[in-house]
Amino acid sequence: MAIVLHNSLDWSELPDDAALQRARLRHRLRRADRYTSLCIAAADALLEGCEALPETALVTVSAFGPSETAFQTIEDILDVPAEEVSPTRFSHSVENAACSYLGVAFGFHGPVFALAGFAPETVDEACQLARTLLEQRLAPAALVLNVTCASIVTARASEFYPARFPAGVPERVRGWHYRI
Repeated sequence: MAIVLHNSLDWSELPDDAALQRARLRHRLRRADRYTSLCIAAADALLEGCEALPETALVTVSAFGPSETAFQTIEDILDVPAEEVSPTRFSHSVENAACSYLGVAFGFHGPVFALAGFAPETVDEACQLARTLLEQRLAPAALVLNVTCASIVTARASEFYPARFPAGVPERVRGWHYRI
């Protein structure tokens, strides 16, 4: 059995807000945050020109995940009455929320993993996980999405982890689409 890298992408220049809005509308996702919207746009690009198989495995991997959404939620919890805290924003503040949106948007119901890690090899490990899922015939295809969004944490990452992020953390989206 051969595993094929069907498609890949590396966006250092990200889609603008209008393009992200079009991706959200195309998939009828009204409230997706920036992290999730970038995941959706990347999946669209990776799947362009091929059938999206329902059993596709999803692997998201990020050092920071939806940290901007998480910090906005924390600010709300601290600054406004409890009944005014957005349950939608709260639900988007967790790493695996984007996987749920991807599953709904593309009709996926295969294995799902949301990985977090600061080590450079974390992305390689996510790709290896996807290939292992295919080798073990747990899915016929796999998407790996590595998304980094700007946030208060990424802006100050060089202060917290200078060896790994000496010049800060740029926004970036990378992705891989593997198939059997």
